[in-house]
Amino acid sequence: MKSNRNRFMVLSILAILLMTLVRQAPAKALKLNLFANYSYDWQSLNADSLWNPGRMFLDTEQDSRLALNLEAKWNYKGIRALVSPLMTMDHEGHSQWKLREAAVTFSSGRFELTAGRAIVKWGTGYMFTPISMVTPEKQVSDPEDMLRSRTGGDLFKIDYYTENINLSAVVFKKNNWKNLALFAYMNVKGFDLYGILYYPEYKKLEFGLAVATTISAGVEVHAEGMMHRRSPVLRHPVFAAENPQVTYVDPQLVQPEDGYYKEFLVGANITVKDINIIIEYYHNDWGLKKLWWERLKGYFTYNINRNDDPLSMLNAVSSLEILQQGRRGLSRDYLFLRAWKSFKNVDLSTIFFMNLADRGLLSLFEMQYTLSDGISFYIQPIYFTGKAGSEFGENFYSGSMQLGIRVAL
Repeated sequence: MKSNRNRFMVLSILAILLMTLVRQAPAKALKLNLFANYSYDWQSLNADSLWNPGRMFLDTEQDSRLALNLEAKWNYKGIRALVSPLMTMDHEGHSQWKLREAAVTFSSGRFELTAGRAIVKWGTGYMFTPISMVTPEKQVSDPEDMLRSRTGGDLFKIDYYTENINLSAVVFKKNNWKNLALFAYMNVKGFDLYGILYYPEYKKLEFGLAVATTISAGVEVHAEGMMHRRSPVLRHPVFAAENPQVTYVDPQLVQPEDGYYKEFLVGANITVKDINIIIEYYHNDWGLKKLWWERLKGYFTYNINRNDDPLSMLNAVSSLEILQQGRRGLSRDYLFLRAWKSFKNVDLSTIFFMNLADRGLLSLFEMQYTLSDGISFYIQPIYFTGKAGSEFGENFYSGSMQLGIRVAL
């Protein structure tokens, strides 16, 4: 409750300050944009998935989603403000509100001070950005955030700029406000160089580096890496059956807390005959190794076979799905490939995302037709394939189809 009051007070102060400045500025200082997305989804359940034990679900789920995002930008005499609320509504009429961004930036000479919620773009990666500690990861199905679902981080940031150098210091919130990052960028003889020192709330210093350069017309290469310190993690209860003897709780599902684990990528952005191709290899040591993952699935299957309570089975599924997500899930070893080409009124793109450890594959295709300036229709099928036991082969959905309309005013 206290955190909600503090957040409300901060937002209220920012809103009052913004309204006061807007009243004093000319009308042209304020720019408004409205982004609307409406989509309708068909999702086919995977009858053979580990997450669908005993083929409990044998149907196709349907859903619709309306997303409205207002983006208000204000710029006057060295002061910039951005407010971007997002409203989403599902097919049952349930709505949710969140602030994508709400920040004020003050500029003076070579310095800038930013306070509020902002999307911070650091690093070189297209799909993954290991050194971008402030803003959450992108979605594979929407790497350019066309649905505008990414939310910025709450922060205080100070920047210092010269012609070729940018230095930043950021205090930002995750579980609490005890997160500090020092970031540096410079351009040296055609090379973009990045460095970061990160002191997180669990008080273990981490560091990262990145580099990007253009080696020929239409070919850009980049690399990025981050050395993380192992942090304390919660135990992972897999399944609490009625018989305590088959309950499986193991504190060592993630590597010991001492030492570092590495996260890195190498990639290229290539344009040939108006076809843009992005390819990246991404690796992250954090998470469950293959042996532990197989052991988890074995315990899960064993308990499912010994218990007929659907609610207990769903709880078990939820526990394993949590393990799969984010940095506390599976170890990452992925290949990302995206190809895109634009025609007169049609944009075509495809994404292939492969888990190199088990050859599981996510395949995505999108066709977007531009009806007029700011209005377009799109269709996006997604397929999950892989052998039994692979990450994408065990996905709860075997595929989905999304139809939608995008409007930008």
